[in-house]
Amino acid sequence: MIFLEYMLFGIGALFSLFFIYYLILAFAGFWPGKRQEALKDAPEKSFIVIVPAHNEEKVIGRTLESLKKLSYPAGLFRIIVLADNCEDSTVEIARASGVEWMERNDRANPGKGQALEWAFSALLKKNRPDAFLIIDADTVVDATLLQVMDTRLKKGARVVQAYYDVLDPESSPMASLTFMGFAISRNLKYRGRSRLGLGANLLGNGMCISREIIEKFGWRAFSISEDLEYQIQLLLNGIPVEFAHEVRVYGEMPSNIRTYHRQRSRWDIGKYKLRNRYVPMLISKGLKDRRLMYWDCVLELIIPPFLLYAGASLFFSLVYLTVFYSGVGLHFYLWTSLVAGMVLYTIAGLIAARAGLKVYVNLAYAPFLLLRRMTMVVESLYVEGKSWVKTERT
Repeated sequence: MIFLEYMLFGIGALFSLFFIYYLILAFAGFWPGKRQEALKDAPEKSFIVIVPAHNEEKVIGRTLESLKKLSYPAGLFRIIVLADNCEDSTVEIARASGVEWMERNDRANPGKGQALEWAFSALLKKNRPDAFLIIDADTVVDATLLQVMDTRLKKGARVVQAYYDVLDPESSPMASLTFMGFAISRNLKYRGRSRLGLGANLLGNGMCISREIIEKFGWRAFSISEDLEYQIQLLLNGIPVEFAHEVRVYGEMPSNIRTYHRQRSRWDIGKYKLRNRYVPMLISKGLKDRRLMYWDCVLELIIPPFLLYAGASLFFSLVYLTVFYSGVGLHFYLWTSLVAGMVLYTIAGLIAARAGLKVYVNLAYAPFLLLRRMTMVVESLYVEGKSWVKTERT
């Protein structure tokens, strides 16, 4: 029993170190620094906005209307729908909306990564925009999106990620839980990582990539988590992602448990496979170049998603209290501080994201969804060859 008690203490100490890492990033993100300059300069950079779409007739019309409202000179950006293996009226909707489109029919090689490689290769033969912007087909964007990207590029950024938010966080418990995760990562992690020069995550939606990067590296990310994979590939070449916290893109999230399970399972399995492939490379790079951004990416890959991390902390603290508690002492302070800290950390993220009352109410469903996420983690350990599956739209 003594051995088990000390093993539990070791787990708590490790979890506490992870939490200290989270706190450092949060403080770095909110530490007073240079304020973002007002968008006063005349726009200079040209963009091709690519909207990858696979049977998106339910939502793509709203996305295109949002993009057409961008407050940016019409001559400096083009909107192109990348219709990938579509069997519905996606192309007809794009045509009726007055935007350009490209059709790809390659059923032997499905997937967003494969479609982007094909599109970049075709577009670069005839076009030389300053940057490409990737927007998912179920997205509403801030009107200032291209203005912000223009400013960032003029300041030297090469890859920029917009704040990817939830379109309607109060629509369902699943949307609220997703919003909570987004609120914590965007406000308490990515801001700090970008401020410290460590690089934020690419999130698949709201990604701005300069033409020079595409010309030099192409697109070689074809896993089911192609955005994270491309981010790691760039990082291994010394290129961190800059986070544009001041501008948002809003995506639709699953509203039922089956769709939520499918989407999260894909994300978890994708991250698990990338961890196996890239962590050794990142550690080798970190030892060779002695740069913190590689070790930061290792931590990003090995630390579980926050909901699972917080759930595991709560579980082990309950094990301690029910099995090993013998009075107030070092073990007690360790576990109570960790759990209390995570609660406050979560609230801080929600406050920073200006969560509505219903989001807080929907957090009551967190234990149930945590159990579902645990089944996904088990699945990720055993499922091989998991392919991309389209998230259902409403």
